Amino acid sequence: MPIFVGAGHSSFLHNNAVGIGTTTTAGRNAGVGTATGQLAYNETISGLEVYNGVNWAAIKSPFEVTGGTKTTSGAYTYHTFESNGTFQVTEGNRVCEIFVVGGGGAGGTTDGPGGTPNGRGGGGGGGGASVGPVGALTPGSYAIVVGAKGAYNPTAGAGGNGGTSSFGAGQPYAITATGGTGGGGENPGASGAGGSGSGGVINGTGGAGGQDSAAADSGDTTGGNGASGTNAAGGGGSAGDGPPHSGGDGGNGTQNMFGAFGCGGGGGGAIDHGGSVVSSPKQGLGGTGYYSGGKGGGLGLTVEDGGGPQGGAKGIVPGGSNHNRNNLGGGGGTYGGGGGANADNVNGVGLATGGEGGKGVVIVRYLT
Repeated sequence: MPIFVGAGHSSFLHNNAVGIGTTTTAGRNAGVGTATGQLAYNETISGLEVYNGVNWAAIKSPFEVTGGTKTTSGAYTYHTFESNGTFQVTEGNRVCEIFVVGGGGAGGTTDGPGGTPNGRGGGGGGGGASVGPVGALTPGSYAIVVGAKGAYNPTAGAGGNGGTSSFGAGQPYAITATGGTGGGGENPGASGAGGSGSGGVINGTGGAGGQDSAAADSGDTTGGNGASGTNAAGGGGSAGDGPPHSGGDGGNGTQNMFGAFGCGGGGGGAIDHGGSVVSSPKQGLGGTGYYSGGKGGGLGLTVEDGGGPQGGAKGIVPGGSNHNRNNLGGGGGTYGGGGGANADNVNGVGLATGGEGGKGVVIVRYLT
């Protein structure tokens, strides 16, 4: 025989159960004469709360987890994985959200001595992104795969594609993001497109890579800029031809997509400036992501990597040798930034290659 206490049978005592009543946040806040130690089940937050004499505090089960780099910001705890690993829940359960970014594509490398002169490579596309809740994670092991950076091409040709990142691949709750495409090294140089995401509630399409469709020595005056991504990373920039023309800029990745975290930008395109000093507006900028993109370089300028721990790399001049006709494209910003391109190894002094992409990332967060 149950014993009911309180109006409306809102709470009860039974030989094998205790009911403490149900309310909402609004109803709880409107309460009169709340006593310290009072308990209530709050339908608004789907959880049990206790009044501690000052405010209502949620009563939560312990949630013990390991894996990645653990940080706290605002109301959330984050576990950031910049390499493959395991998100291990050892006790309790908690609703988790996942942010996944694929690796960035590398910039393209143009022909070497004896090849086609006035070549200009395309920047690599930024890695795609996906965000979504995966429900309450219970004790167990959850596989983390972080997409590899697109590898630079030491000889003429397109840069390597970025790798795919994933949380719980093969499971119903899986969150996945593909890598960006490598930039072309052909003449003209088409840049790589940004990657895309799947499995989340926020999935976007990476920006298309810029394209310089004109043939070499045609008098084309501008590089094709990479498009910015829609909830994903931007594409890479393309390139123009000959002085006084411009290298294309990488497309921007979506910022502040997961708290402060965002996607990588596309790599900057490269251009042959004919041995003249490169003016800064024409230098081929890497796209901005969670961090800013790097500036392109060339004669009289300093080329830069994309910002952050996993930005795309600048175009490379091995050994730091001079390359007086080469505007190296800047790398795209973290995470999964595209690599910058290179231009005209035939007429340049010293060989150069496109830069490698930035690695992807997997970030798990839950309410602290």
